[in-house]
This record gives sequence, structure tokens and C-alpha cells, in this order.
Amino acid sequence: MSVRVFLSMAGWLLAAPAVMAETDVAAPTAEPPAAQQTESLTAPLQEKITKLEASLQNSQQQLETSTQKLQQASTEAQKQAADINRLQATKQKLEQNLASVEKAQSSATEKLSSLEQALSEQKTQASKLNVDLEKTQGKLTQAQGKLTQAQGELTQAQSALTQAQGEQQQLQNQLTQAQSQVTSLRAKLPISEGGTADPEAYRQKAASTVKHYVQLRRQKQDKSVQQAALQRLEQEQQQLAKLTRAKAIHTVRRGESLSALANKYYRNSLRWQDIYQANQHVLGNPDGLEAGYVLVIP
Repeated sequence: MSVRVFLSMAGWLLAAPAVMAETDVAAPTAEPPAAQQTESLTAPLQEKITKLEASLQNSQQQLETSTQKLQQASTEAQKQAADINRLQATKQKLEQNLASVEKAQSSATEKLSSLEQALSEQKTQASKLNVDLEKTQGKLTQAQGKLTQAQGELTQAQSALTQAQGEQQQLQNQLTQAQSQVTSLRAKLPISEGGTADPEAYRQKAASTVKHYVQLRRQKQDKSVQQAALQRLEQEQQQLAKLTRAKAIHTVRRGESLSALANKYYRNSLRWQDIYQANQHVLGNPDGLEAGYVLVIP
């Protein structure tokens, strides 16, 4: 039975109680049992009709879904058919390429055979080279042993060289100090004895010191400043006395004269000219003695 026929029968059964009520107005006493029976029959039918309508609606939705899927499957089938055509074309190309590859493989097989033969010959040569290599490695090991020994000797030599360089530097420093001392000593010796000291240079220094001392006295400078100038004069005259091998030096005291000094050192007052000539760079005239002056006694 179709769904439409079933729904028509259900509609008729639902309408039957109303028809019966219209036709049987004269017998009200028999209506209640028939109505109850009709309701008991129509209630299940109504429920089934509701379920069937819901099932029908669901089926329609499924049908629509299936129709969409069918359309999609058809579209996909068309795509797959197109892919199959492309694959067949590709297959043909691959078959052609395969034929070319097989031909190339045949040629490669021939070349491989030739290469294998060449490889066999190279292996034979490599075996000979390995023997030579082992011999060479043995020689190399010996050479490395000698190299290690030589490096040890080189390290020792470098250490000795470093020590020698240190000693050389010490000797160089000592030589420099000695040369400085020799230079200082030569500066104190006269040229006649291999020195570099010039008596005339010390005379000029002493003369300059005396002029400076006189200037300090005129300016009435502090006594300590004047005394420092006289001490410098004493050092310069002392060095001059050594260079000229003089008898002594003498610091003039108040009231002394050249003749008195000649009588003191020579026991002859007439030798005052010797003292004057040795100190002309300090004395302006024989009577120009000043207390504190330092004279060379030749």
C-alpha cells in the first residue's frame, strides 16, 4: 500500500464519526460506544500518520542529499575520465620513453662491461700501489721518528739560544754601563792621557761662575745662593787642578794675598806670578782677591 492511499484511508476514518453523528440523530443512546470505538481506532492511525509524514520528509531530504551526491559523483566521474585520458596519453609517452631507456640501457650495459674490465685492471694497479704505499708509509714512519727527534733537539737548541740571548743582553747592559763609566772617566782625564777633558773648558766654566757670583753679591742675593755659586766654583777649580796636575787648590780668606800664598806653598813669595797666571780666568788683576774664591796652586 502506498503512502498516499494510506493517508486517504486515514482521513476517511477520521471523518466517519461526524457522518455517523449527522445520520443517526434519532438514536442518541447508541452514540457513545461507536465514538469511543472510532477514537480507539483513529488515535493509533493518527500517530502512524505523523510518523509516516516525518519519515516521508526525512526520505525526501535523503533523496535530495543523494541527488546532490549523485551530481557530485557524476562531476567527479567526468574529471576522472579526463584524468584517465591524460594518464593514457602519459602512458604512451612513458612507453616511448621506456623504449628509449631500454635502448640506452643496452648501450649502458655494453659500457658497463667495458668499465668493469677497466675497473679490474685498475684494481690490479691499486693492489700494486697499496704495496708501494705500505713501503712508503714505513719510510714515512721512520722519517716522522727522525722529525720528532729533530724537533726535540730544536726545542733544546731554542732554549739554549734563549738563555744565550738573555746572557748576551746582560752582557750588553754591563757593556753599556762600562762604556758610560769609561766616558765619565775620560771626561775627567786630560787629552794627553787619552781623556776628553779640556782644561780650557773648565777655565771658562770657572770664569762664568765667578761672574755670576759677583753679580749675586751686587744684587745682595741671599747668602745661601752666593755660597752655592762658590761651591760650584770649587768643583770646577778642583777638576782643573787634576787636569793640569796642580799642587793643590786654596780657598782665599780675608786679608790673604798672592805673595802670601806663594810663600805658604813655595816658600818663595816671588812666585806669586805663577799662581796669578794659573788663575787669570778667575782673577781680574793680582790685587783682585776676594774671600771665598778658590784658586789653583800650580
